[in-house]
Amino acid sequence: MLFYIEQGCEYTLEFGDMWKQFYTTLEGIFDKAMRFIFLNGLLSVYYERIEKLIDSVSGFGWGFYDTLQDIYSKYR
Repeated sequence: MLFYIEQGCEYTLEFGDMWKQFYTTLEGIFDKAMRFIFLNGLLSVYYERIEKLIDSVSGFGWGFYDTLQDIYSKYR
C-alpha cells in the first residue's frame, strides 16, 4: 500500500499537480496502510519510509500534505 502511494506521489512530481479525487484516493489508501501498520505493531519498521513519504509531498495541492500529516499523527 505504501508503494502505491509513493508511486502516486512520484507521478505528481513528474507530471504536475493532479485533481482532487486523485489525492482523496491516495489519502484513503494511506489511512488503510497506517491502520494496518499500527494494528500489527509495524510502525518502527516503516517509520522512516513514512516520514520520507510525507516530507516529499509538502508542496502538493488540495491539502494533501496536511491530510497525510493528520492521518499519520492519528496512528503515531
